[in-house]
Amino acid sequence: MQKADFGRIHSLPFSWAIRACSKFLSVCLVLGIVQVNFGEAPLRNWTVSELVRGAELVVLGRVVSKTVANLEATGIQTTLSLDLEDVWKGSLQATNSVSFYVPGGVLGERKVVVTGQPEFALDETCLVFLKQAEDRRWVLVGFGQGKLGVESDRTNRDCWILTSPRVGIEEFKRRVMEINAERQ
Repeated sequence: MQKADFGRIHSLPFSWAIRACSKFLSVCLVLGIVQVNFGEAPLRNWTVSELVRGAELVVLGRVVSKTVANLEATGIQTTLSLDLEDVWKGSLQATNSVSFYVPGGVLGERKVVVTGQPEFALDETCLVFLKQAEDRRWVLVGFGQGKLGVESDRTNRDCWILTSPRVGIEEFKRRVMEINAERQ
């Protein structure tokens, strides 16, 4: 009986396999054989109208907690809680806070970064556009575009929504309310 000689297989450079796989995947993507689904990834810019119309809840609040968990079905997710300052669209049943989740986060030594996902800092004030997912948990509308930062002056009398260009918070609220009224 003759012994198999696997020396030739192992002598092939590993980079050859990587190049072959990447070429195959590139051809499949070009031909449309493989489809990549990014959910609501920011492949385009959402207008304010689209964000308002897509949201069931538009709230202004301060981030009071961030909890990261590793869920078997979906991987690492961060649950954020906001203490509400104002509800611009929708309603919440007898509560002054809302919790929602975003994909990714840091759990121990594991860090999962989702491209286009916004960062949230504790004590940060922000405006979020939310809808309920199939599992009835709140998620951002428009992926990372569903969060707008808020900046105020030293006296906290003047506040702006951090858009480009920057817009006064009362003017932006009026605009959101008008868009929501058009829909009804």
